[in-house]
Amino acid sequence: MVVSVDITGILEERLRRLVDLGIYASISEAVRDALRRLMDELDLKRISLQMYTSKEVSLHYTCHFAGSPCRTIIDYMLKNGVMPLLGETSSEQEEVAHTRFVLDPSAIFVSYNSLLVDVLSRLEREGFEFYTVPSLMKQVELLEAYAVYRRLTASLLNIRSLTRCVSTRSPHVSEVKKRLIISPHEEDTLEAALSCGIPIVSSDIRIRRVLKSIGIPVYSLLSIFREAIERGLVDESERVEIILSLRGVPIVLPPEWKHPSTG
Repeated sequence: MVVSVDITGILEERLRRLVDLGIYASISEAVRDALRRLMDELDLKRISLQMYTSKEVSLHYTCHFAGSPCRTIIDYMLKNGVMPLLGETSSEQEEVAHTRFVLDPSAIFVSYNSLLVDVLSRLEREGFEFYTVPSLMKQVELLEAYAVYRRLTASLLNIRSLTRCVSTRSPHVSEVKKRLIISPHEEDTLEAALSCGIPIVSSDIRIRRVLKSIGIPVYSLLSIFREAIERGLVDESERVEIILSLRGVPIVLPPEWKHPSTG
């Protein structure tokens, strides 16, 4: 991105002297360094929280803007009395009609920070396929290592890398961006899923709401969990344990799962 800024007076003189002295190679380099220093001084976490509570912004974009891991931003939100909009506000009870899915950043984050990653691994053995975009594969590797370290998973999930199947950009992505501020990774996910005709799995309530409103196929991660339960891949004691792990992420649970010992 190229931005033109008029700099005059004493500021211009100082910048030129800094270049003359060899402190910077050019005025552009000096301005870029000044902007970096400004961003370092700003409380980006506080600003990102303000943006999340006052605008239609995805959680992953909030983390992207703050330049912090999602776990750090979620902890900061909770400390300031804000619940991240992950999970389901009510029971959607969606019937899962596909076996191939593209996981967006929120679904990947929730899966690897709960016991759902094992559930997805079991579904893989039943013929399900889970994808994400190449730009997110490094994040998957880091979350996978973290899950193994915390002993949250007994079996690794084979998430495949999905590139766009059609080179043209989908007009649906522009429509989504008019209604919701999303991260570059989320934009990549939308483009790949739409070009390949594969539904998205998202744990971000705001993202699902917008995608559904314009007819883009999307499932909640909890709908995939229900499918595993229906297939007999999760017994009752495991179900309770998995729900408790989701509460620790934390996510918004539908009414029947707020008390995991019943229903």
